[in-house]
Amino acid sequence: MKKEKVKNWLTAFRWLFFMPSSMTAFISRLFPQKEGDGLKEKTGWVLGIFFTAWAALISAGMAFQKADDEKQNGLTDVFDLSPAESIFYVKHINGIPSLRSFSENIQKEEEITSLPAGRLITGIDVSPGGSAVAFISVREGDVIETGNIRTEVYILNLSSGRRELLLEGNQAASSLQLSKDGTSLY
Repeated sequence: MKKEKVKNWLTAFRWLFFMPSSMTAFISRLFPQKEGDGLKEKTGWVLGIFFTAWAALISAGMAFQKADDEKQNGLTDVFDLSPAESIFYVKHINGIPSLRSFSENIQKEEEITSLPAGRLITGIDVSPGGSAVAFISVREGDVIETGNIRTEVYILNLSSGRRELLLEGNQAASSLQLSKDGTSLY
């Protein structure tokens, strides 16, 4: 890992120090100048500086790559309200998705369950009685890396904290809903 970072730094410095002169030469070939044509010279310098800055940012991005557990942090837009006026939502901390609840009545936030890094929670539904939460989980990057998506549907008993895998499949599911009596999942 350390050798990779050193290699990335060397690449970044090579781009920073050798890019301006080669970029200016490249641009001057693209835009041949006539004597006394200052506009093309300025354009060459502006484009040269732009591409040099662009190369520096790309090199810095390669040198400071984030680890997988640092990629996603903070709140997502996935949430549901319970009949007891609690809100259930997803928050990522150091890339680890966490299903949480917040009750305004008692001003208390608590973690209900969490999944390993690299998983996403994409849908939540709280049972009408407020005793269980159903949620959908997918592996981050499935569609990009393999072209497939592996969906898992869980139900979590809030009183016992027991999480049960209900369904696992290759079909994408984006939302779910528990029936009014809480016995069926759609």
